[in-house]
Amino acid sequence: MIHLDKKCIIAEMHSSTGEDALKEMVATVHQVYPQIDVTAALTVFMEREQIGSTGIGNGAAMPHGMVPNLDIPILCFGRSKKGISFDAVDNQPVYLFAGLFFPAIINYEYLKILAWTSQFFRNKANRIFLMETRNRDEIFEFLKAGGVQTEQQEKQ
Repeated sequence: MIHLDKKCIIAEMHSSTGEDALKEMVATVHQVYPQIDVTAALTVFMEREQIGSTGIGNGAAMPHGMVPNLDIPILCFGRSKKGISFDAVDNQPVYLFAGLFFPAIINYEYLKILAWTSQFFRNKANRIFLMETRNRDEIFEFLKAGGVQTEQQEKQ
């Protein structure tokens, strides 16, 4: 499954544009996983958005890409209470971002994670809860309960 470190949760994004949101997520993940090259990762995400927006509608987006120097899939969750224009399929602002950082090797797990994330964010109750949570800890516990693997679980 995908890995989540509590430090990769942005409870209130500062970004006001889609590109800035990608930059903010990449920078956040880089702080936890310094082997990730910020420029290379941002390029991967930007190129993916040029193919077509990863804004799936209903206020959610799943920017994703295969990032060099990574050996595990990583989730960076970001929330913007103001909303960010992200060219979503429904032309509505995005409030919830699931930044998915994948190793460069494509395998079946990649598709499973994309499908799981899409289903998770299509669920209205999940979106409402994530918008109403007060802090990073609550978001972390909720995502962890939803099937996201954390570093602590991996060590057990």
